[in-house]
Amino acid sequence: MKPICLTMCAFGSYGGKTVIDFTKAGRGVFLITGDTGAGKTTIFDGITFALYGETSGGKRDGRMMRSQYAGSEDETYVEFTFSYRGEIYTVFRSPEYMREKKRGSGLVKAAARVELTLPDGTAFRGKNRETDKKICEIMGIDREQFTQISMIAQGDFLRLLHASSENRKKIFSTIFHTGPCRDAEEELNKKRKQLKDQIQAGEERLRAHVRSIRLTEEAGSEDEARLEKLCREEVLPPGEASEFLSELLCKEQGQLRTADRELAELDDSLQKALEENGRLLKAAEQARQYEEKKAELRREEEKEAHYTAWKARYEEAAKAYGMRPYESRYLEAERQTAAAERSREAAEKALSEAEAGFSEAKQVLLAAEEEFGRKEPLYRTELLKLEQEEKDWRRKAELETEAAERRAQSEEEAKRGLALKERKEKLESAIGECERKIQAFSEAAPILAELEHSLKELAAFEETAARLKEERKALETRKIRLEAMKREQEKRIQAFSEAERLYQELQEQFFREQAGILARDRLKDGFPCPVCGAVSHPAPAALAESAPTEEEVKRASAKREEKRGLCEALGTEITKEMTGISEKERQLCEEEKRLPENMAEKKETMERRRAELLLLKKEGTDAAETGKSLGEELERTKKSMQDCRLSEELEKAAVLKLEEEIGKLEKQLFFRSKEALLTEKERLEQELRRKKAETEAARQKEKQAAETASSARQACRSAEEHLILRKREQEEAGSTWNQVWKDSGFTREQYTASLAWRETEEAREAGAQTEEYFRRLAELKAAVKTLETGLLEASEERAGELREEIRKLREKKGSLEKKRDGISAAVQNHESILLQMETEERESGGLIEAFLLYDGLWQTASGNLKGKVKIDFETYVQRQYFEKILTAANRRFLKLSDGKLKLKCRQLEDMGGQGHSGLELNVYVMATGKERDVKTLSGGESFLASLSLALGLSDVVQSQAGAVRMEAMFVDEGFGALDDETRELAVRVLHDLAGDERMVGIISHVNELKAQIGKKLIVTKGEQGSRAAWSIED
Repeated sequence: MKPICLTMCAFGSYGGKTVIDFTKAGRGVFLITGDTGAGKTTIFDGITFALYGETSGGKRDGRMMRSQYAGSEDETYVEFTFSYRGEIYTVFRSPEYMREKKRGSGLVKAAARVELTLPDGTAFRGKNRETDKKICEIMGIDREQFTQISMIAQGDFLRLLHASSENRKKIFSTIFHTGPCRDAEEELNKKRKQLKDQIQAGEERLRAHVRSIRLTEEAGSEDEARLEKLCREEVLPPGEASEFLSELLCKEQGQLRTADRELAELDDSLQKALEENGRLLKAAEQARQYEEKKAELRREEEKEAHYTAWKARYEEAAKAYGMRPYESRYLEAERQTAAAERSREAAEKALSEAEAGFSEAKQVLLAAEEEFGRKEPLYRTELLKLEQEEKDWRRKAELETEAAERRAQSEEEAKRGLALKERKEKLESAIGECERKIQAFSEAAPILAELEHSLKELAAFEETAARLKEERKALETRKIRLEAMKREQEKRIQAFSEAERLYQELQEQFFREQAGILARDRLKDGFPCPVCGAVSHPAPAALAESAPTEEEVKRASAKREEKRGLCEALGTEITKEMTGISEKERQLCEEEKRLPENMAEKKETMERRRAELLLLKKEGTDAAETGKSLGEELERTKKSMQDCRLSEELEKAAVLKLEEEIGKLEKQLFFRSKEALLTEKERLEQELRRKKAETEAARQKEKQAAETASSARQACRSAEEHLILRKREQEEAGSTWNQVWKDSGFTREQYTASLAWRETEEAREAGAQTEEYFRRLAELKAAVKTLETGLLEASEERAGELREEIRKLREKKGSLEKKRDGISAAVQNHESILLQMETEERESGGLIEAFLLYDGLWQTASGNLKGKVKIDFETYVQRQYFEKILTAANRRFLKLSDGKLKLKCRQLEDMGGQGHSGLELNVYVMATGKERDVKTLSGGESFLASLSLALGLSDVVQSQAGAVRMEAMFVDEGFGALDDETRELAVRVLHDLAGDERMVGIISHVNELKAQIGKKLIVTKGEQGSRAAWSIED
């Protein structure tokens, strides 16, 4: 991807429309320069927003990028034209933002939109999301990959350079999407923990099952010892618990079968004894019952004569009592016949009276009907006339009521019209006040915008001041460290001087000793000296008692050189540090000079003024909303006033029409008042009702008289028929009673006496006792006869023996049953426990196998294998990417460091076993062949290393994205920390990176770069926002 043209309108710090033609930069390196906060990085933000709808940092979306300098009519958008694989595309993107309404006051939301123009000039058809997806397909990378490839931000990659292994792991996880590796490790650990918890829970359940085993009294000491040992085990050996319980269960089942067999044999013996004892008891009971029944029968037979006499007398009384209903029926028939005779006579008398009354009622009805038929038509005619006039009176009342309501409505509309007029005047006054507030706010709006901009600038200055303060503190710390280094250098110089002095002394002594040896061994009078040639030797050198050896002189020389090296190394470091502190001091002074004075006072004044303007803005906004609602209410009030006047006029017209109709009705009326009309009508209606009621009463009397006569005739016939029936019944009852009396043979005295005795208490007792006696006598005779035929022989001695035998058998059975129940309960309990234990052991075996598998996988993935380097799966994958990044980075870093330094990932065998690692970074010194921590690099070296690391990362990410080729790159800041030589070298590397095909933009405010790079895009900040213009120098 290569930029061609970027257009920004009301975007970020750019207030108006700004067009940047990248074709003017051509190929190679160009500089984007300007003051802090002018909007240099916003250019790359604009490119990123056009392509992906977000800024390069990802912290702000398009809605936050509308410029504070934008006018109410200005549209916020970015248009970006670029070439990719030889074809040209154009993207137009506008964010969602709030703008002034084109009509009326207030704000309205402008919707976000994106348009893509394809190489053939046609627009891509699709919604915003579909267009975004199409752009990603064209680019082949997403926003995050794009910013990693195309933008090198010094701060970000310096942090990556100095990051710990853990922090570097988090950064790479985002860049290379290695989160699934970490997720896989966490999922393995989660599964491992779940299996471990399940195994522990299963073991706890198994121990609970062991604790629930209860031994019977028949269990041996060996079983008790084994159970006690299992209960004490913290970890149960696999299968041992179930094996023990299975053996114990087999023993208990054998004991249970033995107990069942013994119990069955005991039941047979007990059953036989009980049967024999039952036969003996039955024989003894039968003999006793026979004697008792026989004695009782003799006692009852002695009473038989007495009860036989009572029975005869009771039967005679019962016979008389049985004749009584026939006599009663005859006497009742006789009485009813007499009553029927009297009823017939009364009915005949009533019939005569009813016929006379009917004749009289008929005459009265005829007279009443004749008078009512003559007067009714006259009354009806008169009533019709009165009803018609009553309708007219009702109509007149209705018209008068309606007229009164209409008058009241007319007056109400008049009052409402006055109220609406007053409301209209108040609304017009309130709208005028709102317009005044809106006008005041519109005048203050530019001032507020300018003040907001000034506050942002001041905030930027405050941030710079805070940063400078922190850097000043760091500089003071460096100065303190420099002083310490100087003090250390003085100590080293003193140590070197002492070593130098010692070396000189030893060397001089050594040389003097060499002269003594020469004088002793070589000098002889008459022979020349091998040093000076003299033949006379008056004072030859003498040998010292403790002269140093040559080895001691060499050691002193080596120590001197060592001290010299320490002094020179520290001196070089002190010189470098002094240079760095001086340069930093100069930079801080320059930046502090650019800071405005009295920032706190200015900020307080501006904040206070801003609060006043914001209050004015709120009043203006509220007034706009209130004015809108008041204007709508004013329109409604005016319409209501028109409706009110129209309604009042209509009501008045209706009242006049109603009064005219009332006058016509008054001329047609006969009665002076409605009350007189109603009185006359009521009188006629009452007279008509009275005549009608009299006629109806006569008719009812005639009807009642007819019904009474008819009922009397029917009653007379019924009485005659009833009398005939009763006479017939009396004859039949008399005939039956005479025959019963004749058959009984009773005299009247006997009959009467028997009936009287039958009703006494003595008779009732005699009947019951006699019946009970003869029934009991028959039962006794039958029982004695039955017992005589079933008597058996019984031996008292044998009965005692059987009772003792049965007692012993029952005691033995109870003891055996208790023992058998205990064994049975134990068997049932242990069978259940064994089933559960076998299930637990089977499940535990599968869980342990799965746990061992997942535990091994997790230890490998998490880097927790014993005796191995602690590197987890995600770090291992990231390490492969890291190696590729470092390979690409070292191609530049070796050149930038003049072949002296190389970035190297620390070897796994050098990491030790403490903590997790794998992404530690060292710097390899080519001259010494040794590695040291990357944090020991100087500021300039750190910049070059981070630049190389960034370029290497860009290469790797680009290769990961497939065939993506980015023909443009931006480098943001970091050049201020370099000396002239290193800066020129870095620019040369970027020129080499650009070559003949790429363009590389350096975003920096360093003045030296302006002279070093001929193609510059200069960004300036003004009152109406930022502007950008090219400056091309040969």
